[in-house]
Amino acid sequence: MTNRELINSVNVSLRFNMGKAVITLFLIYILTVFLSTTVITVSLLSTAMIIPVVFGFVLCSIFVMLYLGYAILLAKLYSGKRAVIGDIFFPFRHFSNCGSYAVLLFIVFFVIFSLVFGGGIYLWLTHTIPASAENVTPEFILLKVLDIVPLLSFVSVCLFTVFFLLPHFFVHLVILDNSAITLKEAFKENKILLKKKHLKLLGFLIMVGGKWLLCTVIALCVTSIGRVILMFELINMDKSGISLLMVIMQFFDIVYFICSYTSIIRILTGVAAFYDNCKKSEEGIESILIESDRGE
Repeated sequence: MTNRELINSVNVSLRFNMGKAVITLFLIYILTVFLSTTVITVSLLSTAMIIPVVFGFVLCSIFVMLYLGYAILLAKLYSGKRAVIGDIFFPFRHFSNCGSYAVLLFIVFFVIFSLVFGGGIYLWLTHTIPASAENVTPEFILLKVLDIVPLLSFVSVCLFTVFFLLPHFFVHLVILDNSAITLKEAFKENKILLKKKHLKLLGFLIMVGGKWLLCTVIALCVTSIGRVILMFELINMDKSGISLLMVIMQFFDIVYFICSYTSIIRILTGVAAFYDNCKKSEEGIESILIESDRGE
């Protein structure tokens, strides 16, 4: 199938399943908020420093497993298989392969995130807080750091996606097709299906994200530029001008929230569509080879 045909198949799938996808994503969001609140409460009540660290690692691993389960749910909706909300717990039921993959995803992302944030915050504070500055309070530094968090998060996600997630985009779908497969075997099968197709997959996913992905990037750029303007006072503005800029930034924050989640739904469904197409192509090649062997 061509990219246009695949995109049409994604659009058809989401035309019937977008409601289910949005509701499930909202339920996952509620669940993550509840779990986060619980873990924060327990951590604050604990006197041992190791407790918050352990709880934080477990909590983040659970979040990744939930979203990986969400990707599996969208894949089942795309393929027309019976899909229920309980499918988001698929990685928990198959921890030896799918759940372990989710934990690996979190560890790799955490390493990239730590390097990007550590270096980014150091450079940011070095250039925004002069060495001769006086009365630099922790609250002041925190406000400075919060201004650059969205940009660093975006950079972390981009690096993680391009250098790790993209080369292994089919692992969870291989496991979905054969839940008894080992994680190592799933990586091998993923490598075969994606051989020399990484850039094609990336281009296809950008096309699938379409206007939603474009609006996400634009909204992020507008809010980031607005924060830089306010931080460095690049434009002389009175209180009304600052208030107007803040309103614009809040508006684009809402646009970013809506468009980013819509993009996620479309892209995850697009991964399922591309995988299905690659699998059919691989099966077609195998059947041709088998027929040629029989002919000989």
